[in-house]
Amino acid sequence: MGLRDTKKERSGRAILEAAGELFFRLGYGGTKVQAVAEKAGVAVGTIYNYFESKSSLMLAVAGMDMSGALEGGFSVMPSESGLEAITRFAESSIGIISRCSNELLRELLRETAGVSHEAAGSELLGQGATMVGALTRLLEDLAGTGRLRRDLDPAMAALVIYGILTTSMIRYAADPRFTAHHMTGSVRGMLRTLYTGLEPKGDSL
Repeated sequence: MGLRDTKKERSGRAILEAAGELFFRLGYGGTKVQAVAEKAGVAVGTIYNYFESKSSLMLAVAGMDMSGALEGGFSVMPSESGLEAITRFAESSIGIISRCSNELLRELLRETAGVSHEAAGSELLGQGATMVGALTRLLEDLAGTGRLRRDLDPAMAALVIYGILTTSMIRYAADPRFTAHHMTGSVRGMLRTLYTGLEPKGDSL
Protein backbone atom coordinates (compact mmCIF):
# COMPACT_ATOMS: atom_id res chain seq x y z
CA MET A 1 0.00 0.00 0.00
CA GLY A 2 1.43 3.38 -1.04
CA LEU A 3 1.73 6.49 1.12
CA ARG A 4 -1.30 8.06 -0.56
CA ASP A 5 -3.44 4.97 0.06
CA THR A 6 -2.30 4.81 3.68
CA LYS A 7 -3.24 8.46 4.23
CA LYS A 8 -6.62 7.91 2.57
CA GLU A 9 -7.35 4.89 4.78
CA ARG A 10 -6.28 6.82 7.89
CA SER A 11 -8.54 9.75 6.98
CA GLY A 12 -11.51 7.46 6.35
CA ARG A 13 -11.03 5.75 9.70
CA ALA A 14 -10.72 9.10 11.49
CA ILE A 15 -13.97 10.31 9.91
CA LEU A 16 -15.85 7.17 10.97
CA GLU A 17 -14.52 7.30 14.53
CA ALA A 18 -15.34 11.00 14.91
CA ALA A 19 -18.80 10.56 13.42
CA GLY A 20 -19.51 7.54 15.61
CA GLU A 21 -18.64 9.42 18.79
CA LEU A 22 -20.80 12.40 17.82
CA PHE A 23 -23.78 10.38 16.56
CA PHE A 24 -23.89 8.29 19.75
CA ARG A 25 -23.53 11.37 21.97
CA LEU A 26 -25.61 13.97 20.11
CA GLY A 27 -27.94 11.93 17.91
CA TYR A 28 -28.37 12.31 14.17
CA GLY A 29 -30.00 15.73 14.23
CA GLY A 30 -27.48 17.14 16.70
CA THR A 31 -24.46 16.01 14.70
CA LYS A 32 -23.22 18.44 12.06
CA VAL A 33 -20.88 17.44 9.25
CA GLN A 34 -18.72 20.46 10.09
CA ALA A 35 -18.28 19.14 13.65
CA VAL A 36 -17.32 15.69 12.32
CA ALA A 37 -14.74 17.28 10.02
CA GLU A 38 -13.23 19.33 12.84
CA LYS A 39 -13.01 16.33 15.16
CA ALA A 40 -11.49 14.14 12.44
CA GLY A 41 -9.03 16.85 11.40
CA VAL A 42 -10.17 16.97 7.78
CA ALA A 43 -11.99 19.42 5.53
CA VAL A 44 -15.76 19.11 5.09
CA GLY A 45 -15.18 18.43 1.40
CA THR A 46 -13.00 15.45 2.30
CA ILE A 47 -15.94 13.81 4.08
CA TYR A 48 -18.01 14.09 0.92
CA ASN A 49 -15.21 12.40 -1.01
CA TYR A 50 -15.90 9.32 1.13
CA PHE A 51 -19.64 9.62 1.79
CA GLU A 52 -22.26 11.20 -0.44
CA SER A 53 -24.35 12.50 2.49
CA LYS A 54 -24.65 12.59 6.27
CA SER A 55 -27.12 9.70 5.97
CA SER A 56 -24.53 7.60 4.14
CA LEU A 57 -21.99 8.41 6.84
CA MET A 58 -24.38 7.37 9.60
CA LEU A 59 -25.13 4.11 7.81
CA ALA A 60 -21.40 3.35 7.56
CA VAL A 61 -20.90 4.11 11.26
CA ALA A 62 -23.76 1.77 12.17
CA GLY A 63 -22.07 -1.10 10.36
CA MET A 64 -18.59 -0.40 11.69
CA ASP A 65 -19.06 -2.01 15.12
CA MET A 66 -20.80 -5.08 13.74
CA SER A 67 -18.23 -5.69 11.03
CA GLY A 68 -15.35 -5.19 13.45
CA ALA A 69 -16.84 -7.63 15.95
CA LEU A 70 -17.39 -10.33 13.33
CA GLU A 71 -14.11 -10.03 11.45
CA GLY A 72 -12.26 -11.94 14.15
CA GLY A 73 -14.66 -14.86 13.88
CA PHE A 74 -16.82 -16.52 16.51
CA SER A 75 -15.44 -19.48 18.44
CA VAL A 76 -17.69 -22.24 19.69
CA MET A 77 -16.99 -23.44 23.22
CA PRO A 78 -16.45 -27.22 23.49
CA SER A 79 -19.16 -27.63 26.13
CA GLU A 80 -21.83 -25.61 24.30
CA SER A 81 -24.90 -27.12 22.71
CA GLY A 82 -25.95 -25.88 19.30
CA LEU A 83 -28.69 -23.74 20.82
CA GLU A 84 -26.32 -22.22 23.38
CA ALA A 85 -23.76 -21.26 20.72
CA ILE A 86 -26.37 -19.72 18.40
CA THR A 87 -27.93 -17.83 21.31
CA ARG A 88 -24.55 -16.48 22.42
CA PHE A 89 -23.86 -15.26 18.88
CA ALA A 90 -27.27 -13.56 18.78
CA GLU A 91 -26.78 -11.94 22.18
CA SER A 92 -23.38 -10.55 21.17
CA SER A 93 -25.05 -9.00 18.11
CA ILE A 94 -27.83 -7.55 20.27
CA GLY A 95 -25.19 -6.02 22.54
CA ILE A 96 -23.75 -4.15 19.57
CA ILE A 97 -27.17 -3.10 18.24
CA SER A 98 -28.29 -1.82 21.65
CA ARG A 99 -25.34 0.57 21.82
CA CYS A 100 -27.70 2.71 19.75
CA SER A 101 -30.62 4.16 21.66
CA ASN A 102 -34.11 3.48 20.30
CA GLU A 103 -34.17 7.05 19.05
CA LEU A 104 -30.83 6.88 17.24
CA LEU A 105 -31.67 3.55 15.62
CA ARG A 106 -35.03 4.96 14.55
CA GLU A 107 -33.24 7.92 12.98
CA LEU A 108 -30.88 5.53 11.21
CA LEU A 109 -33.75 3.57 9.67
CA ARG A 110 -35.59 6.75 8.70
CA GLU A 111 -32.56 8.43 7.19
CA THR A 112 -31.60 5.30 5.25
CA ALA A 113 -34.65 6.00 3.10
CA GLY A 114 -32.97 9.25 2.04
CA VAL A 115 -29.74 7.60 0.89
CA SER A 116 -29.40 6.78 -2.79
CA HIS A 117 -30.35 3.22 -3.69
CA GLU A 118 -26.80 2.44 -4.78
CA ALA A 119 -25.11 3.78 -1.63
CA ALA A 120 -27.62 2.35 0.83
CA GLY A 121 -27.85 -0.95 -1.00
CA SER A 122 -24.09 -1.40 -1.06
CA GLU A 123 -23.68 -0.63 2.64
CA LEU A 124 -26.67 -2.66 3.84
CA LEU A 125 -25.82 -5.64 1.66
CA GLY A 126 -22.26 -5.54 2.93
CA GLN A 127 -23.36 -5.52 6.56
CA GLY A 128 -25.94 -8.24 6.02
CA ALA A 129 -23.48 -10.42 4.11
CA THR A 130 -20.92 -10.09 6.90
CA MET A 131 -23.36 -11.30 9.54
CA VAL A 132 -24.90 -14.05 7.39
CA GLY A 133 -21.41 -15.25 6.48
CA ALA A 134 -20.38 -15.43 10.15
CA LEU A 135 -23.60 -17.25 11.02
CA THR A 136 -23.13 -19.70 8.17
CA ARG A 137 -19.62 -20.58 9.36
CA LEU A 138 -20.92 -21.03 12.91
CA LEU A 139 -23.70 -23.37 11.78
CA GLU A 140 -21.29 -25.36 9.60
CA ASP A 141 -19.04 -25.82 12.63
CA LEU A 142 -21.95 -26.92 14.82
CA ALA A 143 -23.27 -29.36 12.22
CA GLY A 144 -19.78 -30.74 11.64
CA THR A 145 -19.35 -31.46 15.35
CA GLY A 146 -22.75 -33.12 15.69
CA ARG A 147 -24.43 -30.29 17.57
CA LEU A 148 -26.86 -29.59 14.73
CA ARG A 149 -28.42 -31.83 12.08
CA ARG A 150 -25.75 -32.91 9.61
CA ASP A 151 -28.18 -32.51 6.68
CA LEU A 152 -28.75 -28.87 7.65
CA ASP A 153 -28.45 -26.16 4.98
CA PRO A 154 -26.25 -23.69 6.94
CA ALA A 155 -26.73 -20.79 4.53
CA MET A 156 -30.52 -21.02 4.62
CA ALA A 157 -30.60 -21.39 8.42
CA ALA A 158 -28.27 -18.39 8.72
CA LEU A 159 -30.69 -16.27 6.68
CA VAL A 160 -33.56 -17.26 8.99
CA ILE A 161 -31.56 -16.31 12.10
CA TYR A 162 -30.53 -13.04 10.46
CA GLY A 163 -34.22 -12.36 9.82
CA ILE A 164 -35.02 -12.97 13.49
CA LEU A 165 -32.35 -10.48 14.57
CA THR A 166 -33.44 -7.89 12.00
CA THR A 167 -37.11 -8.16 13.01
CA SER A 168 -36.24 -7.62 16.67
CA MET A 169 -33.98 -4.69 15.79
CA ILE A 170 -36.80 -2.95 13.91
CA ARG A 171 -39.17 -3.44 16.84
CA TYR A 172 -36.50 -2.08 19.20
CA ALA A 173 -36.23 1.01 17.01
CA ALA A 174 -39.99 1.48 16.67
CA ASP A 175 -41.11 0.94 20.27
CA PRO A 176 -39.35 2.88 23.09
CA ARG A 177 -40.86 0.42 25.60
CA PHE A 178 -39.14 -2.51 23.87
CA THR A 179 -35.75 -2.48 25.60
CA ALA A 180 -32.56 -4.42 24.86
CA HIS A 181 -33.67 -6.83 27.61
CA HIS A 182 -36.96 -7.40 25.79
CA MET A 183 -35.10 -7.83 22.51
CA THR A 184 -32.89 -10.50 24.06
CA GLY A 185 -35.88 -12.38 25.48
CA SER A 186 -37.76 -12.22 22.19
CA VAL A 187 -34.80 -13.49 20.18
CA ARG A 188 -34.12 -16.29 22.66
CA GLY A 189 -37.72 -17.47 22.36
CA MET A 190 -37.66 -17.48 18.56
CA LEU A 191 -34.31 -19.29 18.50
CA ARG A 192 -35.65 -22.00 20.82
CA THR A 193 -38.53 -22.56 18.41
CA LEU A 194 -36.20 -22.60 15.41
CA TYR A 195 -33.82 -25.01 17.14
CA THR A 196 -36.47 -27.74 17.24
CA GLY A 197 -35.89 -28.08 13.50
CA LEU A 198 -32.10 -27.78 13.72
CA GLU A 199 -31.18 -30.05 16.62
CA PRO A 200 -29.70 -33.50 15.96
CA LYS A 201 -32.33 -36.22 15.80
CA GLY A 202 -32.95 -37.78 19.18
CA ASP A 203 -31.89 -34.64 21.11
CA SER A 204 -34.25 -32.63 23.23
CA LEU A 205 -34.16 -29.05 24.49
